[in-house]
Amino acid sequence: EGNFVKPKARNCIAGHPGVMKKGEHYFATFAAAPRGDTTRVLQAISVGKGYSRSAFDINVAFPKAECKDYERIPLRYPTGMDRKDSEGNTLFALLERNLYGSPAAPRRFAQARNKWMLQYFNENGWICTKLRFDPCLFKIISPQGKWTFLLVHVDDCDLISELSSDAALITAAFDKRFGVTVCDPHFLLGIQREISIKDGVTYLEMTQPDYIDSLVKRFESEIKTQVKKRGQIESPFPPGTFLSVLGDPDHGIEPPSEQEIAEAKALGYQNAVGSLNWAARHCYPEIASGTHLLCRVMASPSIQAFDCAMHMIAYLDGQRHRGIRFRNDAPGTPVCYYDSSDKKDPKDSKAQYGYVIIMYGGPILWSSKKHNHAGRSSTDNEYMCQAHACTAVMWLRGLLREMGFGDLISEPTPLMGDNDQATNLACDDILTQANRYFRLEYHFCKECFEAGDTSPLRVAGVDNISDVLTKSLAAPVIARLRPGLTGYASLPSPPPRPRD
Repeated sequence: EGNFVKPKARNCIAGHPGVMKKGEHYFATFAAAPRGDTTRVLQAISVGKGYSRSAFDINVAFPKAECKDYERIPLRYPTGMDRKDSEGNTLFALLERNLYGSPAAPRRFAQARNKWMLQYFNENGWICTKLRFDPCLFKIISPQGKWTFLLVHVDDCDLISELSSDAALITAAFDKRFGVTVCDPHFLLGIQREISIKDGVTYLEMTQPDYIDSLVKRFESEIKTQVKKRGQIESPFPPGTFLSVLGDPDHGIEPPSEQEIAEAKALGYQNAVGSLNWAARHCYPEIASGTHLLCRVMASPSIQAFDCAMHMIAYLDGQRHRGIRFRNDAPGTPVCYYDSSDKKDPKDSKAQYGYVIIMYGGPILWSSKKHNHAGRSSTDNEYMCQAHACTAVMWLRGLLREMGFGDLISEPTPLMGDNDQATNLACDDILTQANRYFRLEYHFCKECFEAGDTSPLRVAGVDNISDVLTKSLAAPVIARLRPGLTGYASLPSPPPRPRD
């Protein structure tokens, strides 16, 4: 609101490569980061199973951890705080604890935090487990047998609990050990997560209105030009547009010149695409396909590509009131939709594919990427896409099983595809001259089916919501598929598996 709260400053290590050398000033740096997919799983479960939500932030986290003896490096005092000895020689500080700026700082804090959690919450009848399918997610069981799940974003902690009193005890323990600030669980890391009840149904909606506002203001004049040129923006990406570093030969579009590339970069293309990617990853799956196309030409954008980016921001401006939504009266069992385009990038002949997994009525995870290999037919592309979708399904099934929600995956997860040949090939050993060359790695979907983890089924092409993740579509198609993709419309139940 623009009100002054408090002064805030930090002393940080100048940790850039010009100052600190790996193997001399620091060594290992890896620290696990949580998946956005896991965040959505927790939010969906909270509304689906009626768990309470809470959140807190660990105050000044990094210095709460010790550094290793071999990381105790000399530091120059900040400007204006210089110190000298009695003979006028410059004095240096010696690093005693973990400090912001060090490449190893997140790792050291994560180690200290996890060690304390796994010790403290495994005493006096409590049980705490760090999950393998997301090492930033912890399952904490109270002495009364009630569950709490805690997802740690470095120093931001997101909790869902069977009992709110357990969450309060966990928060108090963190506060005693580290010092915390209790946060509003309706807003975390720039994402609003509002709960509402209508006609006896509980909804949880995830949106990014403030983020979109800031993005729109950054490119306000360019967006006005787009709206003036195209009218109301109702499609995430200009329909029928295709981007490649080699242009679009099918429509006679040549690659951009060096001058055009420099101009597009100077207009802020890379900044715009990076910002769009953040929205595509969290609350707007329908822009994932267009964002992927923009990323293809990140190093050599054309003015056309820049206009497409502005089109997408203008689209988000009109969609700021919504995002993705979950509901407690929708099935909690996951259902996966997948699809692949057959249009090849002229650079490498690889097509674009996408998949989405729906749970409690909304999208838990989604992806829109280019295939790793060139497909020689639509069936080839769809079969490769099915294998990619299976990897996401297997991760989610593993996570839910480890969390203790085996009831949600007691049956094979439906894989909804619109290519009958790809669907049938996953279920039967149909070897033909047209498919005998398929790479072994893509038969992973056969293994998933044979193990009882997936059930490949047919969905009509016009009803396949993952089509939005494969190409730029016209506004009427987007209007028809987007509600089911984002959780604002119910999807039909998957058909039963055909009898063998």
